[in-house]
Amino acid sequence: MHRLVASLLLLALTATNGFSADSTKKGAEGESQVGQINKELDAVLQKWEKAFNAKDAAGVASLYTKKTNVIYEDNVYHKTRKSLEKRFEKQFKDEPKLQATMSDVERLIVSPTVVIETGIWSNTGANDSSRPTRGRYSCTLQKFGGQWLIVHDRSWAMPRAVGRSHLRTRDPLSKKAREFFKAFAADDKKFLNEIFADDVEVWINDVKVTGKTAYLARVQHINSDLFKKLSFDTLHVHTNYFSPKALASDGKTVGEIQDGPVVWTNAWFELGATGRTTGRKLVIRDHVDLRWADGKIAEMLVYGNPSFMEQEEEALQASREGGSVTRKDFKTFCEAQLGSWAGEVTSVISETDVGKEGKKSTYKWEARLSDDGKAMTMTGMGPGTTGRSLFFYDAAAKVIRGSGVSSEGVVNQQTFRIAGKNKWNRRTHQTAADGTTSEFRSVLTLSKKGNQLTIVIHGKNADGGDTKQTNVWRRVSK
Repeated sequence: MHRLVASLLLLALTATNGFSADSTKKGAEGESQVGQINKELDAVLQKWEKAFNAKDAAGVASLYTKKTNVIYEDNVYHKTRKSLEKRFEKQFKDEPKLQATMSDVERLIVSPTVVIETGIWSNTGANDSSRPTRGRYSCTLQKFGGQWLIVHDRSWAMPRAVGRSHLRTRDPLSKKAREFFKAFAADDKKFLNEIFADDVEVWINDVKVTGKTAYLARVQHINSDLFKKLSFDTLHVHTNYFSPKALASDGKTVGEIQDGPVVWTNAWFELGATGRTTGRKLVIRDHVDLRWADGKIAEMLVYGNPSFMEQEEEALQASREGGSVTRKDFKTFCEAQLGSWAGEVTSVISETDVGKEGKKSTYKWEARLSDDGKAMTMTGMGPGTTGRSLFFYDAAAKVIRGSGVSSEGVVNQQTFRIAGKNKWNRRTHQTAADGTTSEFRSVLTLSKKGNQLTIVIHGKNADGGDTKQTNVWRRVSK
């Protein structure tokens, strides 16, 4: 029968002895014969249930012919009693608590020695609660020398109730999700390219990455530049198939929020990795949600502690952009920028603080040192916006940091390192008011006379290609 509930199923066996309604004996004698056949077959069914629930594989198999014909839900074709016995032995070993019952039994008596039986199987105690618990069976029994044996058996699960959400762990999408984490760890570019939709949206905590090209570039950076020996240990995966009637958010149903099937896979794991630059080993708990569309990942939500990645990124950039910064270096950095500055900027990378892309605008800023000399504040003014930033020395990371916000809600987080005399490398992480994020790399160069500051900013254009913008600032007063 069924791979969960091996029942008694059958295809019609060609019989030479007719026992049709027309040929059946009439009256008490005929009814007595039918009653006797049903009584004998009831006993066979009881033996099957008793042996199955007692986990007696040999006992179940003994109710079938030596050369039998059996296919259950797992689609394995058993042609011998021995093959069937091995199948039950494995099932009972894997699922020791499984119990089966038969109901709604109907029989077609083809002849006194051939009967077709149908019914419904039900089970409890399966290891995987997502698998079907009810189905139908059809089997053919034939009488040999006074003993009824099953010669043909088929079973199948009933369709799930329409309109109900359900959760599965061994379905194809849960399997594909497990393969995704394996491919990520192995840097399997072919698999990763195939599993993501072109317009996938990925959120890593509060950082949004749009499109497959952009996200795969991030994956490449993680695998090639930041970490090695990635692993996803203690991985648990399950997939939710949501009914359109399921409650979603704001009192709306899933069907009201999104057209078509809504399927999410949830995964929990311990992420293991070794930093390529620092050599530090990482083990943290992470959670990932995957929304599927047409068998591809259309949306991914990643939740975890970002500090280790940020530290590894900083270490990598430090190795590329310059070494450690001292407090003396910070003092020099501040002295280079103190005073009032002005410049005309034509934005080509849409750096929000200095105007909209393609438009020239005049921007002014003023930098002041705190009374104790341990911090520098900067106030900026542009067309329709103002901004304020704070710069300080991070003694632990040995870098200069800057943090600023504009009146338009744009937030900049910056790090600075020495690139040479009166020259600094800057890395900017920018979050716009709508939540979109950008990253820039810049080189700041102060002129010999100290009255001109040139900033070359490297960013991305709308097509994702590299581009740069050059801002020239002139000191108005010091």
